[in-house]
Amino acid sequence: GKWTGLVSARGATLPEAYGKLNANLQRLQQFIVASGFAPEEITVESVQTEMLYARDLKGNASNRIESYVLGQEVVVQSGKVKQVKSLAEKVTDLIKDGVEVRSAAPMFTVSSTDVAKNNLLAEATRNALERAETLANGSGSKVGALQSASQGVIQILPRGSISNNDGSDYSTTTIDKTMRAVVSLEYAVER
Repeated sequence: GKWTGLVSARGATLPEAYGKLNANLQRLQQFIVASGFAPEEITVESVQTEMLYARDLKGNASNRIESYVLGQEVVVQSGKVKQVKSLAEKVTDLIKDGVEVRSAAPMFTVSSTDVAKNNLLAEATRNALERAETLANGSGSKVGALQSASQGVIQILPRGSISNNDGSDYSTTTIDKTMRAVVSLEYAVER
């Protein structure tokens, strides 16, 4: 699971904005650790700076800086997917304490796609052979040697969903997923 948040602060001067940002960042990091994450699962990105210019009576921007807005992304990446989901939902509780924080939707990926893909392709191939045998037996024939085999797309979808897309899909929105593989096998038919 991966969650990205943005902590920010505003100040009349750059040092004032930075002091507020640093305090907000510390509060956010404490919240993340208290939510069950280890410090090594937390990445703090560089500070982004924006200057807001004062406007005149007609609403035109002047060259006088009115305030500074600083922002810093914090990324949590962990195998504790349920805790990642909970963090994304609860982190904005810090707003009531004056911490300016925005929460992005968490992303969930399959950590062992190669193993899952190999198991899925093996199962799909067994299933294709069983179907071929059913068709051959129904017509009084037998399945002969495998003539050709190819792998189509592999899709990772939210559990229970069906994709009519012929291309590859990879859903990162849910923890529980369904992995779907398409294989095409061509067998000789013996009478």
